[in-house]
Amino acid sequence: MFFGEKIPFETAQLLNRHRKTVSIYVQRLNQGGMEALRQLRYVPGRKTYLSPEEEQEMIC
Repeated sequence: MFFGEKIPFETAQLLNRHRKTVSIYVQRLNQGGMEALRQLRYVPGRKTYLSPEEEQEMIC
């Protein structure tokens, strides 16, 4: 599944991320699929609200 180049502002709000951060995630997904997205280990901006267990649950 590939996503378009334009990311709605609402998506960034929903994820509690800046629209540019969401664009980076989508670019990674489009270029390398879920595996490339999973390899993204840093979170630009503020710290995540999810615990490592919650994050793992989201990935699966």
